[in-house]
Amino acid sequence: MCGRRRRVCSRHLTIASARAGLLVCGLWAAGGGAAGAQTSGPAVEGAVVDAWARCENRGGALAPDAWIAGCTAIIDAALADPATTREPNLPVAYVNRGNAHARLGAHAAAIADYDAAIALNPAYASAFNSRGAAYAALRDFERAITNFTQAIALDPLFANALGNRGNAYRETGDAPRALADLDRALALRPHPIDYNNRGIAHLMADDADRAIADFDAALALDGAYATARFNRGLAHARRDAHAAAIADFDAVLALAPDHAGALMHRGRTYEALADFTRALGDYEAYVALRPEDAHGLHHRCAARGALGRRLDLALADCDAALARAPSPDILETRGLVQLRRGAFERALADFSAACAETPPRASAQYGRGVARLRLGAAAEGAADVAEAVARAPDVARRFAAFGVAAPAMPPAQP
Repeated sequence: MCGRRRRVCSRHLTIASARAGLLVCGLWAAGGGAAGAQTSGPAVEGAVVDAWARCENRGGALAPDAWIAGCTAIIDAALADPATTREPNLPVAYVNRGNAHARLGAHAAAIADYDAAIALNPAYASAFNSRGAAYAALRDFERAITNFTQAIALDPLFANALGNRGNAYRETGDAPRALADLDRALALRPHPIDYNNRGIAHLMADDADRAIADFDAALALDGAYATARFNRGLAHARRDAHAAAIADFDAVLALAPDHAGALMHRGRTYEALADFTRALGDYEAYVALRPEDAHGLHHRCAARGALGRRLDLALADCDAALARAPSPDILETRGLVQLRRGAFERALADFSAACAETPPRASAQYGRGVARLRLGAAAEGAADVAEAVARAPDVARRFAAFGVAAPAMPPAQP
């Protein structure tokens, strides 16, 4: 379709990690450059006029299948009798059909159409940009960047291609190049997508203040841009600005009640505040949406364990999470649940397994020490607790918030 953008979402919810994950949605496709998708040119009669109207899809009202059919009619006519078709516009039909395929997620078919457009017009910047967006959707960022670079070489003021390349660099972890491209794109035409993506690049560079400023700018341009609001909530959570984070997640859920990421991260924020009742409510809603997701099961296990309610259900959640995605985090959480159940041997087994790293995780070592103390192994338990506290002074507080405290240790022998 002429000059219309499409967004390609790439989701990165690293929910179980210590640092909140990010959701970014913001690749541009055809249009916006000097060689953007064109109209059909001088009017022709009958079926060709109708085909061009469908292939252009002005306003985006047509379903992708109808859009594809219009472009296919033009392409088939050209292939059947090139002398009767306005040849300069044939690359446009290929690009527009490629964009329709991409809308359906048929990226290989889209790339084939962009290839055909470029073969006919090697100077067609929008075709390179759209092909780059298709490769990015397939997570082939090397080819995506190559295509965006070619589009920019053909049209140095092609803001959409600059924004797309910046986002592709962000995906590869290259924050400096991402920021450079997104700066240029925003200087040409401020847009909420690029502000959102630059905000994420700032977070990659550990600059939460600039990230939040960019998310603010995105929302000033589009107050209903749930992705930017969600990302701002994550940035606030990273700064331990819990009230601001919860306010953003609340707003996202008002716009999209089934936004799984907002449910998960609002639950994690409540968990950081030791408000396990509200956290459990959010995790319940998350698991209802994604019943097979190990992260949701893990966090529901943790909230249930912290509340001391239905520890049998908490244990079942941790077991299910471990079956899907074994990790030291989940082993620790199950160890905590076992401590609350009084199953000290099983707690010791879980914390010992979580201590496999060298040096052992401080939280896992503290849990192992508590389990050993509960089992009467005073010397070993005391050593574990002391070493863990020396490496992570707040570990005892975190265990206490979960309802687990180390038993009093015997005084040292003179």
